[in-house]
Amino acid sequence: MGMQEAIKVLKKIKIKIREPVVEITLKRNPGTINKVTDIIRGNENLQDMVVTGEKGVTAILSPENAASVERELKNDVVAKNANTSQFILAMPEEAQKTPGIIYFLTKTLAEKEINIIDMFACYSDVVLLVSTKDREETVKTLNRITP
Repeated sequence: MGMQEAIKVLKKIKIKIREPVVEITLKRNPGTINKVTDIIRGNENLQDMVVTGEKGVTAILSPENAASVERELKNDVVAKNANTSQFILAMPEEAQKTPGIIYFLTKTLAEKEINIIDMFACYSDVVLLVSTKDREETVKTLNRITP
């Protein structure tokens, strides 16, 4: 399998755009993850995401939930990106076994000078966070990949 196989698989992705979203990065302290997920659960926004790292917790949130997280955890906030668009790329099953998917996506966006603020990948989705100012160019670029 080569790059052509990755391109073939990427033609099957489904793209969903969610905006506005706010990315908040928090210090990873005991209880931080639970506090953030409690806020999300309380507002029933199933699109919000929480990703943990070694030193921090990153949350992609609706503006309402972001305001609640900032209020409840103000001393733990490390960074905030408010003017962001979230692209959720639903991957076909064969993407898991195809080398080059992430490389091709990031390379193609970088060639258009689109900065990926953050990116998460799981079994069925790749989630890209870009500046709202790059939204239209991101849409055009991704639409060239997927018919």
